[in-house]
Amino acid sequence: MKTSHLPLFVILTVLISTISLNSCKNRGSECVTINEEGVPVIKIEDIKEKGELTFTDLMKDFEITRLETKEECLIGDVFRAYVTKYYVIVSTSMEGIYLFRKDGSFVRKIANHGRGPGEIIGSYLLEYNENTQTLYVKTEYYSEGLIKAYKLPEAKFSNIKINTPATVNDMVFRDSVFTFAPLSFEDNCRVISQTLSGRELFRINHINENNAKSANIYDIDGQLMFSYSHGGNTMYLINNGELVPHSFYSIKGKMYDGNQQDLGDVLLFLMPVNTNLIRGVFSRVTGYQTFDNSGFRRATFDKMKTFIFNKNKSSAYLIDKIKDDYLGSDKTIDSQQSNGLFFQYYEVQELFSLRDKIKSDPEIDDQIKNRLNSLCDQLNPNDNPVFLTAKMK
Repeated sequence: MKTSHLPLFVILTVLISTISLNSCKNRGSECVTINEEGVPVIKIEDIKEKGELTFTDLMKDFEITRLETKEECLIGDVFRAYVTKYYVIVSTSMEGIYLFRKDGSFVRKIANHGRGPGEIIGSYLLEYNENTQTLYVKTEYYSEGLIKAYKLPEAKFSNIKINTPATVNDMVFRDSVFTFAPLSFEDNCRVISQTLSGRELFRINHINENNAKSANIYDIDGQLMFSYSHGGNTMYLINNGELVPHSFYSIKGKMYDGNQQDLGDVLLFLMPVNTNLIRGVFSRVTGYQTFDNSGFRRATFDKMKTFIFNKNKSSAYLIDKIKDDYLGSDKTIDSQQSNGLFFQYYEVQELFSLRDKIKSDPEIDDQIKNRLNSLCDQLNPNDNPVFLTAKMK
């Protein structure tokens, strides 16, 4: 009988490939499985591996915008902000909303603080239409069912009626359509979509098993995603007026729903980073803190842990946080804009302190230090905040 002999390098190549493939499969299967519906199930407490994720892993085309500082546009505090292709829009808690160009030059005050026509009290939600250059503002959580619209740059004002009496916790605007996450309506209405004219497109009724009501909506590369702020262990896609599971996050024990505060309950927050990555933050109730003599108490938690679920690789790993490897700060990615742009703002004193902090840190790259030094050299202590903007990859 004839026996064929494969070259040794071929055998080794096949063996190494097999080991690597099994290793990847095993690593993924340690904390990630696929259910009967083909949806990934992430076993949070089985996540053991550690990894790293940085700003430059996720973003490109970084820009620094130093907001012009003069008497008519002094920013006491940044309450909300939105970055567009041409503008930086800054909303404050007590002074109103300001409009700056991307080069930092001041354009005008969009709205004053107050309850008069066109004025605002608390701009909790901001959205922007790049085509019509219109800023949409949802004010106080418990205000009338209206969105305030400001045509930029002249800031011409009009009202848009929201097609629900419910409190709106979150909103996304895309393709002339608003999608809202009502905080509570008929006890189960979680998503409402409408046109600019108020015509309803769809309404999603959904009851969360953990009694969660507060939810957030994300526009990730044109795909709307939905998750409960806490008390929810599922990330959903919004498709054709339905919530379609994207991924489940299993826990050992009961989910913390914000009302009950039992020891051991798991607090979980989920947020999509892009179409592939989901960031999760979780902790457990360890005790209670009582205030004054009223008897009011709230839960205390152990250290928050952060993980990343990579859907393409069917794997999950722990990270300390999403690391700022551009300016070296402790900032992270906390919100996504519908237009795919990212921003983070820094108070000037914060940047000065950061420069002093990382000056002698050997773990900080010299390029980061030089970039920060160059920025700080251009600033005065009383200048307006500085914005870091970038495009999500």
